[in-house]
Formats: sequence, structure tokens, C-alpha cells
Amino acid sequence: CMLSVLINTNLLRACLLNGIKKYFFSSSACVYNASKQEKIFIPGLKEEDAYPAQPEDGYGWEKLFSERMCRHFYEDFGLETRVARFHNIYGPVGTFDGGREKAPAALCRKVIEANINGSNEIEVWGDGKQTRTFLFIEDCIEGVLRLFESDFREPLNICLLYTSDAADDSLRVDLGGRRIIKKSYTPGPSQRVYT
Repeated sequence: CMLSVLINTNLLRACLLNGIKKYFFSSSACVYNASKQEKIFIPGLKEEDAYPAQPEDGYGWEKLFSERMCRHFYEDFGLETRVARFHNIYGPVGTFDGGREKAPAALCRKVIEANINGSNEIEVWGDGKQTRTFLFIEDCIEGVLRLFESDFREPLNICLLYTSDAADDSLRVDLGGRRIIKKSYTPGPSQRVYT
């Protein structure tokens, strides 16, 4: 991960050498202070929640450092920079299985598998009260274009906050006239809550 710092720094330097006027940096929710992500219910991380800094080790530090580099290249050299912090982007060609998929894809896969297997139940990680931020790929592209064309120079979250209804303990999906019902939740593989 930390080698990406060199890539980003060299790209910023190349912009100066080649007369590029504007630079876009793709950051991540991993820049946020890890202690702010330990609770089940997170009302939504705000951009200023990245400080005091305690991001995810490696990847989070790389992203946060590169955000700072963007700021300093604007302040020191006048290079217009735009920084978007992405949260759980998903879409039609995203990872579908294998443990690295986003929750929307995992739920879709589990519903399809339940339907194929004739089951009325799927496993959902967590307790049903956690919050997550998601962003559909088409909305991501729209957000990037709007940010890039704007005058906004600070890092900006591009995401939608999803909260589950704590009073509803079931996930219901109508599939081919049969209902898939989930009545209980299963602890996931990690105690850490990511947004």
C-alpha cells in the first residue's frame, strides 16, 4: 500500500512538469479514525472525522498522506486538486463472492443460492443494527464528475448512508413467488465495523 504514496506523489509532480491544471485523487473511507468505527451505530462519518488521525494501517495512512499532498500541491504550486472519499462502491460487475464482495452483492448471491437450494433463510452478518455507507457505481461516476467540475477543494465523502431498521428483525425478499425470510443475524468474521 505505501508504494502508492510514491505513485501519487509522482503523478502530482508530473502534473506540474506538464502544465496540468487540475488533478483528481481517489481516496477512501479507510482514512477515518479507526476509533470512530468501532460502534455498531455510526450516524455517518463527516469529513472532519479523519482527524485526529488514526486511520487503517497501511492503506488508510497512504490515502490520508496523499490527501495532504494534494492540499499542499494546491497551496504551494496552485495545482487545483479534488479529493473524493469513497465508501463501499458496488455495481453489476463487482465481486460477487469469495469474501471480498460488498454487502449488496453478498445478499443478492445468498438470496439466489437460497432460492436454488429451496431454503427460506439466509445468513446476514451482524445484529441488524449496524450502519453502512454504500455507493452505486453510476452514482459514484456522477459524484466524481460533479466534484471535479466544482470549486470545492477539501476532501469530500461520496456515499449514501444506509441504516437498517432495528425494529425489523427480518429481511424479506420475494423471489419467484416464494419468500426468503431471515429471522436471526450471525456475527461476522471481524469485530470491527467498517463504513
